[in-house]
Amino acid sequence: SFGAMWRTIAKRKVIILLTTAIIFATVAVYTLRAKPVFESMVLLQIDPDRSANLGLEDVVAEKSGSEDPDARMQTEVMLIKSDTVAARVLEAEGLARNPEFAGPKAGAASATTDIRTMNPLERQALLAKFKGALTVRIVPGTQLVEVRFRSTDPKLAAEVANAVAQQYMQRNFQTHYEGALQVSNWLSKQMAELQAKAVEAQRKLADFQKENNIVGTDENDN
Repeated sequence: SFGAMWRTIAKRKVIILLTTAIIFATVAVYTLRAKPVFESMVLLQIDPDRSANLGLEDVVAEKSGSEDPDARMQTEVMLIKSDTVAARVLEAEGLARNPEFAGPKAGAASATTDIRTMNPLERQALLAKFKGALTVRIVPGTQLVEVRFRSTDPKLAAEVANAVAQQYMQRNFQTHYEGALQVSNWLSKQMAELQAKAVEAQRKLADFQKENNIVGTDENDN
């Protein structure tokens, strides 16, 4: 009955009050000790019609219009979130040795900021932590991409967000350069082959003229 329940609660009110007080105190201590998290944002404008590089396959794709602009935007987002960009930022900003990012033991296990030479487990842990703090999304209906980074240090959050944008743009520049170099090398090879064929054709023409007693190739000659 209700009376019996009330008497039971009354007998155990001290335990109930103590439990409530402990829970309240625990939550209060955690709230006071927890560091605030700051988030910094950088906006990138991406032209989906622009080729990621100057390779011949991309040129053909641009001319034919066969690639979906939305798919290109998604591709660029995946590139921003890629391990390549993350590794460049980690190395450029020295995050492996930054206590605000890697924790109080930062740098203890690593003698270098180059994550390519780190222990694989340590490298994966750093990449996972970096990606956990990074958010990249397309602003609906636009060609803008938001790059957000969270940290308990507001300065670090801003620096890393800017570094992500910078390393992504540098990667794109390098890709453009390498693509242009590939096209240049291909064209040079084609020109060399054409020159070799032209020399061979001239030799065969000279042999034909000699065999048939033809003096010249002027149209007035017999």
